[in-house]
Amino acid sequence: GVAAAASALPRDLLAGATRARIDPVGLQLYTVRSLMAKDVDGTLATVAGIGYGEVEFAGYYNHEPAALRATLDRLKLKSPSCHLGLDAVEGGFDATAAAAKTMGHEWVIVASVPGRFFQSVASLKELAQRFNAIGKRARDAGLRYGYHNHNVEFKPVEGTVPLELLLSETDPSLVDFEMDVYWVTQGGADPMWYLRHHAGRFPMLHLKDATAAPEHRMVDVG
Repeated sequence: GVAAAASALPRDLLAGATRARIDPVGLQLYTVRSLMAKDVDGTLATVAGIGYGEVEFAGYYNHEPAALRATLDRLKLKSPSCHLGLDAVEGGFDATAAAAKTMGHEWVIVASVPGRFFQSVASLKELAQRFNAIGKRARDAGLRYGYHNHNVEFKPVEGTVPLELLLSETDPSLVDFEMDVYWVTQGGADPMWYLRHHAGRFPMLHLKDATAAPEHRMVDVG
């Protein structure tokens, strides 16, 4: 459940060094969703007390963005990004953008998309063009648009790896990607390969840990 800015990764880490600092580090609030559903302000206060400086929202839990922003400011928390559904971004973009600006988000991230997009190369290309369209609207609104992967993006479709197609068919000036390192690994791919071969496309990471192959069960970091 840890989110980090990949742009802050030192070069020696990308070269394979084992000791390096990653800063800033934030918490994806989906990790504590059951607590957020009960007490948003109290959960955010606990997160800040642990030492996190950033949080990534996955829903606002029926709270107005202005009230949430006031809580973040009081706790000295920043929220550079949020997770949303594709429908919310496409069908309600103006409201989504307004809320994002109030919250101080730099990115709006689609967390997943319907499985039908992974049925053919044609449907994946359609998805890429929809991402480009969202990305243009986001740029015009002073925001960035991004997409968060799971493991389905690494299951070949008509001989094509979906994530590689999405990377090649989207405009880097419009569309970013938030790499979930766990799901890349669980999907049988190498996160470091993508960071090296698609430099600049992954400004954010989700960092998780897993048990050994082949199970790759998700576990706490460390």
